[in-house]
Amino acid sequence: MNCRKFVSLGLVAAAFSFSSSAYAQSQGIVADFLLTLSGNNTTTGTYALDNQGRMRIRMNGMEFITDPVASTVWTVHVAKGTAAQRTLPAHESSGETGTEQTENWSNEFSIPQGNWPTDVPQATVEDLAAKVVNGVASSGRLWRATIAAGTVGNENAITVESEVWVSEAFGFKMPVLAIMRMDSNEVNRRELRNIRASSFADTYFRPDAAYTITEED
Repeated sequence: MNCRKFVSLGLVAAAFSFSSSAYAQSQGIVADFLLTLSGNNTTTGTYALDNQGRMRIRMNGMEFITDPVASTVWTVHVAKGTAAQRTLPAHESSGETGTEQTENWSNEFSIPQGNWPTDVPQATVEDLAAKVVNGVASSGRLWRATIAAGTVGNENAITVESEVWVSEAFGFKMPVLAIMRMDSNEVNRRELRNIRASSFADTYFRPDAAYTITEED
């Protein structure tokens, strides 16, 4: 059995949410978004996040837009001109604190305990010394768990780690770097580079008006 299916990490826009009120113009950041699998094959896209927790990623002809204020997520197929819409569950929508937002983001990129068999132990958690990551002062945390031999069809025990770095360099919590490792081999890296301040109109975190909106299954 391929153990990696237990640690696959999708681009889940619902991982970001802040408490907020109605908005018209917001402040935030834009950056280059890099996704690297198995230590190579890096894909580059664009990333935006504002201080309301709204996010927009564009990569490989797709856009992933989350608006926790409006409790809505869109998956946009640029070439098709369609945007599949779904409603965020209540616990992923507005009303959470900045700390809870960061924990949600960290959990999304950490060891996904809910996907493990029930006999896999809880991960240990280690706070890492603060440092500058990709040009911004950041704090880090390391999750680690060991999957015993035979648990998921694995011949030998597997150590799984997730290292996550976040920053408040622009006045709100934002992700900077997340690395997933299996037996010290990097299998998934997500990071922001060339991070800079930006401002956004309220329409930025919605699909372009030309797209056809559909309901996501």
